[in-house]
Amino acid sequence: TDYLLNTEADFSILDLGTGSGCLLLSTLINARHNGRGIGVDISADALKIAKINIDSHDLSDRIELLQGDFGDLSFLGNSQTTFDVILCNPPYLTENECKKDTPLGPRVALVAENRGLACYESISRQVGSFLKPDGVVILEVGGKRKVDEICAIFGDFDHVETRPDGQGNGRCLVLRRSITTHV
Repeated sequence: TDYLLNTEADFSILDLGTGSGCLLLSTLINARHNGRGIGVDISADALKIAKINIDSHDLSDRIELLQGDFGDLSFLGNSQTTFDVILCNPPYLTENECKKDTPLGPRVALVAENRGLACYESISRQVGSFLKPDGVVILEVGGKRKVDEICAIFGDFDHVETRPDGQGNGRCLVLRRSITTHV
């Protein structure tokens, strides 16, 4: 919510791979003013859980849930639909990494092709047309993926910061569209 606290205007959030809706919910709950959000997930079961969570926090009037694959965001409409913040905790494990650890969710929410980078690549190709000029993209990173590797995938974006998790590992990557790409 740090990136939303400096604005008095209403804001909009797109949460890709919303799952239970926890990122979208916590952002809207902790912001000091009105915002709206769209949560997208490929799983109908995940969206049912997100709906329960949204209703339990009385935010159903501020959040819309859509079933869709963030590999193709065309279902969101044209470039008139833009957001101040795009959140995503994408699948980033490889098959082998997922087999080593006890999965904490369904495979589709955890495993990605191309060494765990396929979802980042897909998002990077599309996200620019849905982001407001001064908006930010906030991504969870993990597994063996390196922040530099993901920053390179998002080449048209500036690396604002990387926030650590409880163990001090870079976990939350914040990117902003480079000034030179939208001047």
